[in-house]
Amino acid sequence: PEAHYNLAILHTARGETEDAIAEYRAALRLWPDSFQARHNLGMLLAQVGRLDDAAAEFEAVLARDPVPDSAFALGLVRAQQGRWPAAIAALERCVTEDPTYPRARYNLGLAYAKAGDTTKALDELELAAALEDTHREAVLAIVDLARQVNDKARLERWVLEAAKLDPQVRENPELGRFLGQ
Repeated sequence: PEAHYNLAILHTARGETEDAIAEYRAALRLWPDSFQARHNLGMLLAQVGRLDDAAAEFEAVLARDPVPDSAFALGLVRAQQGRWPAAIAALERCVTEDPTYPRARYNLGLAYAKAGDTTKALDELELAAALEDTHREAVLAIVDLARQVNDKARLERWVLEAAKLDPQVRENPELGRFLGQ
């Protein structure tokens, strides 16, 4: 199985997608419990737009092991498909396994917003704002979403930080009163 796995990696690096997929599948026939081969296959399938096939591979990984990488990838695939409840479930699973998984809380906040749950979205985005890798995007998303739903308390709490991060926030007339302008 390792030879097929390594050939799959080589074919992927060369851009030989169908050959890589075939080699990952050959590796998995001999090594069905390899979450890394299955995860890599899912990533490759997602890259070529075969989202249902990719999701099936990530779900197969998660049926055996709580792998945050696969939960995060599944969440992104379901978000691409506009399947917000499924995206939320996968991203929640990711942050349950690894609360500081890079970009998971930010994406979870966005998924909640898309699903119409702005309170949970803002709560998650505030958690994402505390993480270095998503601080900027999360703060800007908080201000934008809080403005949309007229959450004055959150606007007051975050608008100054947003103005430090993005000059366009300082120039927004809707937010000027929160900035003391």
